[in-house]
This record gives sequence, structure tokens and C-alpha cells, in this order.
Amino acid sequence: MGEEKYVYGFPLVMMDVTREVVTAVWKAGEYAAPINQFARIRTYVNPNFQNVVRISVNSLWSFGFVDLDQEPMIVTVPDAGGECPGQC
Repeated sequence: MGEEKYVYGFPLVMMDVTREVVTAVWKAGEYAAPINQFARIRTYVNPNFQNVVRISVNSLWSFGFVDLDQEPMIVTVPDAGGECPGQC
């Protein structure tokens, strides 16, 4: 039973720690952004990066945390042009 609780609970705790670390800034930067703002990591992550859960070092990342406590958020994404592969 303890193993099941760990398997279920640990990812939730680590995601919350990650959220607290990457949103503890006043404006978006290289590896962090405030709540309700998106951040883009425009280069590959340094293998020594240890602020949060280890992320893939061979991928480019965009992320954001939204606060839905008071109201829903509307996210709009501009048309990137071209055709959409698969189902859109």
C-alpha cells in the first residue's frame, strides 16, 4: 500500500515543487515565468540544470502555469501558417 501511495503521490508533489520554483520570478526569463505567463527555453538545457525535476536536455521547451482559482483563462494561439498534419 505504501508503494502505491508513493507511485501516485510523488509525481504530484514534484510537480508542485516545480511550479513553485519556476513561477517564483517577477518576469519571464530563460527558465522561469510568473503564473499566467508562458516561458520558452530557446536553447538546449544545460545538463547541470538542477532547479527542478530533471528535464530532457535534447529538447526545446515551452511551459506555463495558469491560475484558474478565480476564473477560466482563454489562451489564443496565432496561426502558424501551413497545413496541420493529422487531425486538427
